[in-house]
Amino acid sequence: MTETRKITLTALGIALVAAATLVIRIPNSVNGYVNVGDTMIFVFAAIVDPFAAFLIGGIGSAMADVIGGYSYYAIFTLLVKGIEGLLACVLFQKLKKAWAAYIIAGGWMIVGYFFADWMVNQSAAMALVAVPGNFVQAAASIILGCLLTPLFIRLKQEHHI
Repeated sequence: MTETRKITLTALGIALVAAATLVIRIPNSVNGYVNVGDTMIFVFAAIVDPFAAFLIGGIGSAMADVIGGYSYYAIFTLLVKGIEGLLACVLFQKLKKAWAAYIIAGGWMIVGYFFADWMVNQSAAMALVAVPGNFVQAAASIILGCLLTPLFIRLKQEHHI
């Protein structure tokens, strides 16, 4: 893949993560929302390198926070979702099983946001309240990601991306 294609695919991933995060937003109990942006993180993690997966997850999700009025979470999101993308990519390459890679990466997202919520809200109890919403978000994105990953892999192969 040429450098131009890598940059283009990374930019497309960032845009689709931000869009998927912003389009479907279900408010949760702790001033946040459940979304399916992780689905896009997962499917792009299956077709890009680990650095691009980090950028796609981190920048796309942090942009959505800023655009969506949650800028105070953007730095946490950059790290949590960036690492989620990186983990999904590395584990998918190693395990060759989307479901296993995405479960581990989604688990990281839940744990990472627990600590982010704890820091933002200054309360472990408030952070615990957010866990079920993050679990639902991870579960939905894992299922959708597993369904869409074969399509994204096929598109990458057919179009020599």
